[in-house]
Amino acid sequence: MSEHGTGVVLVGLPGSGKSTVGRCLAQRTGRPFVDLDESITASTGRTPAEHIDGRGEETFRQLERQAVLDACRSTGAVIATGGGAVIDPLNRWAFMGHGIVCWLDAPLESLLERLSADVTVRPLLDGHQAARLAGLAQARAPYYRAADVRIDAAESAEVVTSRVIAAV
Repeated sequence: MSEHGTGVVLVGLPGSGKSTVGRCLAQRTGRPFVDLDESITASTGRTPAEHIDGRGEETFRQLERQAVLDACRSTGAVIATGGGAVIDPLNRWAFMGHGIVCWLDAPLESLLERLSADVTVRPLLDGHQAARLAGLAQARAPYYRAADVRIDAAESAEVVTSRVIAAV
């Protein structure tokens, strides 16, 4: 892979722990933390779900692309991406330049269990959550596999954070 910056980018499916592990990683390493979904909400006053429901996924992905470029300017930051941020080639390029890309990978059963306890609205998973999550996993797998490291994310946030620290 090409030369990286000093940051860490966390990618993975919804429920893989990107935001939780990202916060923990930033705290334990003294790095700045950027959650892309929170950045979009702060800058627009609307959640990702509200953007997707109101204006469509394509419009949301354009906002997300700008948030990615802004976040990657924060030298050394830990970035928690939205699950679908990897589908955009420009985002992937920006992530590679920012730092080490870590795929938080967990079994679908673990993801579904976590998502059932989470109150976050996720329009791309509405309806048959298990089938939709499996579809997202299949569609995004090539992008996730391109990450610099794969981290088993089936454990607690503390354990996963320790794995990320050991890997980077």
